Amino acid sequence: MDILIFQSAILFSLLVFFVNIRLKYFLVLLPVLAIIGVSSYWAIDVLISNQTKTHLLSFNISEQIFGFWSQTPHLVIDQISALFILMINVVSLGAFIYAYGYLKKYLALKSPLGMSMHYFSFFLVYISMLLITMMREGFMFLFVWELMTLSAYLMVAFHGEKENIRKVAINYLMQMHLGFLFLLAGFLIVNKETGIWGFEALEVYFASHDNYLVFLLFFVGFGVKAGLIPFHTWLPHAHPAAPAYVSATMSGVIVKMGVYGVLRVLTHVQSQLFEIGLTMLIVSLVTILFSISMAVFQRDLKKLLAYSTIENIGIIFLGISLSILGRAYNVQALAVLAMMGTLFHVLNHSLYKSMLFMLCGNIEKITNTRNINELGGLAKKMPFTTAFFLLGSLALCALPPFNGFVGEFLIYKGIYRAIADGGFFISIVAIVSIIFMALSGGICIYAMTKAFGLSFLGSSRKPFPEPLHEPSKSMFFPAFLNTILILAIGLAPVLILPQLQETLSAFKFIPKSSQVYQVQTAVFQKFGLLSLILITLFFLVYLVRYLQQKRVQVMHGPTWGCGYEAGDAKHQYTSTSYSKSMQNIVSPLLQETNTYQSFEEEEIFPGERKYQTTVKDRLEESVILRPINYLLNRIPKLGLAQTGRIQHYLIYPMAFLLLIALLSAFGII
Repeated sequence: MDILIFQSAILFSLLVFFVNIRLKYFLVLLPVLAIIGVSSYWAIDVLISNQTKTHLLSFNISEQIFGFWSQTPHLVIDQISALFILMINVVSLGAFIYAYGYLKKYLALKSPLGMSMHYFSFFLVYISMLLITMMREGFMFLFVWELMTLSAYLMVAFHGEKENIRKVAINYLMQMHLGFLFLLAGFLIVNKETGIWGFEALEVYFASHDNYLVFLLFFVGFGVKAGLIPFHTWLPHAHPAAPAYVSATMSGVIVKMGVYGVLRVLTHVQSQLFEIGLTMLIVSLVTILFSISMAVFQRDLKKLLAYSTIENIGIIFLGISLSILGRAYNVQALAVLAMMGTLFHVLNHSLYKSMLFMLCGNIEKITNTRNINELGGLAKKMPFTTAFFLLGSLALCALPPFNGFVGEFLIYKGIYRAIADGGFFISIVAIVSIIFMALSGGICIYAMTKAFGLSFLGSSRKPFPEPLHEPSKSMFFPAFLNTILILAIGLAPVLILPQLQETLSAFKFIPKSSQVYQVQTAVFQKFGLLSLILITLFFLVYLVRYLQQKRVQVMHGPTWGCGYEAGDAKHQYTSTSYSKSMQNIVSPLLQETNTYQSFEEEEIFPGERKYQTTVKDRLEESVILRPINYLLNRIPKLGLAQTGRIQHYLIYPMAFLLLIALLSAFGII
């Protein structure tokens, strides 16, 4: 019955193209809720029973959808799949309900077909992510992977009438297809040696072949989706360009599909753990430090959060790499704790980051800007948005008692155990990892104090045409939902610890250590108790202050400015001035350009001056844009091949077929 509901909901969503524009949202919401219910039931069943479950799509419907493929698709759910399914469901549910209030004004601006495509694209992104976690056969996996990419492209291009948005969407699509080619190459190599398509073939291939090179192909292919440096350049542009709930979905779960892909491949890896772990370690350390440094200098609130997403992806892959190296050097505690902390962090990041992106949508909807230099004083006008943004920021900075602390705490603990129990090399790796994580943690707090302080505190830097107010209540649903989960995981991580312990059993390189699990259970029980005591003390202090303030008359006046009261809001910190001290430290990572007309010596009465500074991503400029511009400048020369004569055009496919024949004859393809 449940599989029938799953399949029927997919077909039912097609009706979105045939109903009134005001009914389209609800017509897609119904199948989304149905699939959330069914897939969550499957995932919880797997986590409770600790058994892998397989669901066979019924013949009549699957033939209609997948009729071009001779095999009937199987949906396989194990512990890893179950964890990602629940994460996808929570984020997608919040994003889709948030979209109702966000899209109201576009019902009169967009055509019915345009809204139908947008709603349906959102549904396809959601269903394709679920299928990615459940598909093991290679062809079907690549099919739904590409479906996710194309659907996300359409969602990013929602404001496609703007040229810059179209460029961002096309840039995203091109980079995703580049990653797709690496995935295809990996599956083709494995298929050629084993005769099997899909992830199950990796088990056979890795048992008798080099593990590192094929893993590297998958690592690059999935790394593009995850946003690892240097494959990150699509992410800081796509997130700000897309609607807020799309950015939340991309940051919360779409980039995690890259993490899922790497984890799925790692379940089959059997050798060369040192080479694999060291490669991932280097990439993750560079990703962490570079991305969080770039976040500090962003004026666009969503772009700041986008670079923060890259940093968190770096932390996730750092945990994975440390777990692999822990196994390679037989440091059991590091292997177990680092991977457990990684799984916690994957789940935790999806909650607070998706919430923060949707709160940015609240700000943009009411103020029509995301520029930090134009905000300020929002706490007085948007108190609920302010409170939720503060909570999400604290979780993002990994401060207790919020959920962000739990995952990083486990990774840190694994690192400290590596220093105590490991040899010289693994101790050096652990020390370097601690330094990078500590630096990134401090810079993250610096970036989020800038984002929160300059946006919500102080006075407004720009006069707004209408009085500021909170958006519609439906746009706060994901904030309420995610806040409950953020606090629940932060206060009682021991509740989901057993499920994550069972998930670790899917990885062959992670030893089963009941002692480590028992110690962590005891630690988290004490941690939950201490967190409750901390929260109780906070509310007691607040209650005492509230009662005391009720008995006195509170005076209000301008902020004391050391004997000088600033003339206007321009005297407040700007985004640039706040991050200037940091800029001097990390200047080698940045590409800064200043626009300023200096004063001439003979200019007695100087005119108006404007100073503007722009910080660009040096890696994007040198590694991505420079080669692309080089090719674009030489593309016109290829026009020589367009002679206009049909005889010449017939030669091209013949030459291509001849090349394919030669490659086949020599066994290259």
